[in-house]
Amino acid sequence: SSHGSKSQKRETRTNNPEPPERTAGFRTFEEPPPFCEAPNFQSRTGTFSSPNRGQALSLPRRVGKGRRQPTEPPALRKDRGSQLGTGTFSSPQCIASQLGTGTFSSPQCIARVPVEHRMSPQVLLRFFCSLTLCCLCAALLACRANDEPVPTGSLVPPIAAPAAKPEPVASTARPVLNTQKWMIDGVEREAIVAMPNASLVAPTGSPILFVFHGRGGAARQVRRSYDIESLWPEAIVVYPQGLKTPGRIMDLEGKKTGWQAYADVVDNRDLRFFDAMLASMLTDAQGDANRVYSTGHSNGGGFTYLLWSQRHDVLAAVAPSAAAANAQTLTKPLPAMHVGGRNDSVVKFALQEATMKDVRERNRCADEGTSVGAHGTLYASSVNAPVLVWITDGTHAFDKSCVKPMVDFFNAHSRPVPTPAPTPALPTLR
Repeated sequence: SSHGSKSQKRETRTNNPEPPERTAGFRTFEEPPPFCEAPNFQSRTGTFSSPNRGQALSLPRRVGKGRRQPTEPPALRKDRGSQLGTGTFSSPQCIASQLGTGTFSSPQCIARVPVEHRMSPQVLLRFFCSLTLCCLCAALLACRANDEPVPTGSLVPPIAAPAAKPEPVASTARPVLNTQKWMIDGVEREAIVAMPNASLVAPTGSPILFVFHGRGGAARQVRRSYDIESLWPEAIVVYPQGLKTPGRIMDLEGKKTGWQAYADVVDNRDLRFFDAMLASMLTDAQGDANRVYSTGHSNGGGFTYLLWSQRHDVLAAVAPSAAAANAQTLTKPLPAMHVGGRNDSVVKFALQEATMKDVRERNRCADEGTSVGAHGTLYASSVNAPVLVWITDGTHAFDKSCVKPMVDFFNAHSRPVPTPAPTPALPTLR
C-alpha cells in the first residue's frame, strides 16, 4: 500500500506542471478548475470574473516552512504581463499589475499587484493634501518676508524689503474739506470749505475763492464740477449753498435753489451771506484780504457779476461762466474772465457776447487779443484790468477745461495795496 501511494504521488508530480518561480512581493492565484462551483471573488484592486461563474479557487499547496506557494497554468506564465497604472485589462491571457483601483472583465485575467507599491485612494488623497499644505506654507513665508526676516536655513529664500515710500510733498497736500455754518437773519446758511494745509499758508495769508452753484444746484455738486482745490491747494475755496430763490430767466416762482439776480431783492440775504463768509475767512482762516476771488456757473455766474457791481472793493478778480449781466451796473473796472459755449440754449450766446463786449469796454481793453491755451483770448487793459474770454463749442453745461487757466488768471491778479497818504509837513518855526 505504501508503495502504491508513492507511485500515485510520483504520477501526480509528473502530470502536474512545475510550480512557478516565487516572485517576491506578488500575489498570484491559481486558475480555478472547471469542476469547482463558487461565487466571484474580489481583491483590493478590482473584481475578477471567471468564465465558469460560481467556480471556486483551488488552495495553493504549502511550500517550504509553513508558506503557501500558489500555482498557475503554464499558458499564463508564458504571457505574464505587468502593467503599472490604472484601467481595464481585456487580454484573455495576461497577469495585470495594478496600482490603484479598476474593474477587470477578462474571463482569464489574473491580477498581480505589487504589495509594496500598492497605493489606495486614501494614500493618494493624503499625498496631495500634504503637497498643497507645503505650497501654502511656502507662500505664507514669502508674504511675511516683507515684515520680518526669514531665518537662516529656511527653505524660502530671503526677499529684499521694499523701498520706503517717499514722504508727500507739501505743495501737493490736498486741503481738508469741512462744512461751516452761519446764522443770517435767523436762517442757518452753510458752505463747504476747503482749507489748505498749514505748510502752504503764506505769511500774508491764503487766497480766498468763492464758487457759486447754478439754478437748482448744490454746493457738493459744484465742488465736484470745479474741484479747484486739487489745482490750487494753497487757496481757501468756499462752496456756498443757496436757498430757494426766484430766477431771472427760469424758475420765476423760486422753487429751486439759487442766488439773487439783482440788488435790493429778497432782503439782500445772499449779499449778507457773502459778507459773513468773507469776514470768517479773513479772521478765522488767515485769509488774504488782497486776494479775494469769485466764480460761478449760470445763476452762480450771474451772482458773481452782481458781486462785481455791489462788492467791487473787496474783490481782486472774477470769472463768471455761462452768464450775462447788465453792463450799466459794472461801474468800476475789475480783472475778469468769462467762460461761455457757442451752443448754449439757456443763456443765449448772443447775450454773453454782448456782456463780454461791455466788460472789455468798461476795462478799457485793446481791440485785439492774444491767444491763451486751446480756447482763450486775453485782452490787455490800460487800467490793469485785463479780460480773458474762454469760448468753446459746448452747451450750457460747465466745461471743466477752463479751471486750470482760471487758477492761473487768479494767481496773476491781486487787489493793489492802498498806498498810505503822505504825512503833511509840519510848518517850520522861525
